[in-house]
Amino acid sequence: MTSLSKRKHVWRWLLVVLVFLGLGYGLLVGLSGLRRNATRQHRLNVLDQLGMALATFDAVYDRLPPAARLDESGEPLSSWRFQMCPYLESFMQDVDYDKPWDDPVNREIATYFAGFFRGSTRGDRPTRFHTNVMVVTGPGTPFDGQKECRLADLDPDTILVVEVAESGVHWMEPGDLSIDNLPASLVKGIDGDGLCVLFADGSAWFLGNDVSLEDLKKFLTIDGAEQYDREKILGPHARKRSP
Repeated sequence: MTSLSKRKHVWRWLLVVLVFLGLGYGLLVGLSGLRRNATRQHRLNVLDQLGMALATFDAVYDRLPPAARLDESGEPLSSWRFQMCPYLESFMQDVDYDKPWDDPVNREIATYFAGFFRGSTRGDRPTRFHTNVMVVTGPGTPFDGQKECRLADLDPDTILVVEVAESGVHWMEPGDLSIDNLPASLVKGIDGDGLCVLFADGSAWFLGNDVSLEDLKKFLTIDGAEQYDREKILGPHARKRSP
C-alpha cells in the first residue's frame, strides 16, 4: 500500500469514528432531553395530585389548610403538606395528625411520602426528606395566616403552590416561602430551566426561567391574581405539557 493509500485509509477510518461519535453525542443529548421531559411531567403530575387534595380538603372543611397546623397554645405542629396526606393516598400505618410532625408515631409516614414531596429518595441522605413544593405565605396571599381562605374566594389565576430547589425543610415540618422575601432563584426551579406552579383552578404549568420574579409575584396574592391575566403575562413563558 502506497503512502497516499495509507493516508486515505486513515482518513476513512477517522471519518467513520467521527460519524459514530456524532451519532453517540446526538443520542445522549436526545436521551437527556427525554429524561428532562419525563422528570418535568412527573413534577407536574405531583402538582396535579396536590391540586385535587387541596380541593378535597376545601370541600370537606370549606377552607384551604393553613400553611402550618397549630396546637392549642399556638405552636406549629406540622405543615400543610402533612395535612394533605389523607387526601393523597390511604396510609394504613399509625399516624397522628394532632401530634408534632417529628413525633415517633409519625416516623413511618415520613419515609412513605418523602419521594412524593421531594421527587426522589436516592440514598440515605437527610435531604431526601426535604420538600420541593411550598406555598407562599404573608399578607395578601391565600396562606396569610390571619384569616381562612376558600377556593371559591380565589381567582382561578391565583398561584397556590410553587416548586423550590433546595428548601432545607423536612416535608412534614412547618416552613414555607414568604411573599416579602422570595429568592430571585425561585424562577429557576429545581433544574435551572424553570419552575412548576399550581393554580387555584387546579391547573399546573411549567414556566421557563425567563419569567421574571416580579411577574410571578403578581399571581401569588389574591388581589394581584384578580387584577392581572395569567395568559397574557405568564402564558408567553409557559412550556407545552406532554400529552
